[in-house]
Amino acid sequence: MILTGERDQQAAPEQVAEQAAAFRKGGNRDVTARVVPNVNHLFVQDSDGFPGGYAKLAPPFAVRRDVVGMIADWLAPRLR
Repeated sequence: MILTGERDQQAAPEQVAEQAAAFRKGGNRDVTARVVPNVNHLFVQDSDGFPGGYAKLAPPFAVRRDVVGMIADWLAPRLR
């Protein structure tokens, strides 16, 4: 699973498709790649994603629930 935030300034969202293609080319047939809208590198709602602004983000400072759900939904069938 490849996830990055749309506003991530540490892992470039525009490279997600390229990363997924590289995994597939390497033989991994189980690749899921997504860019999550409106979140930063930490998967927290953020207007610009600038790492220097993390301390100024409004509470609650937590990974967005839908991102946690995406990860759980991806993991569940693979951990059986």
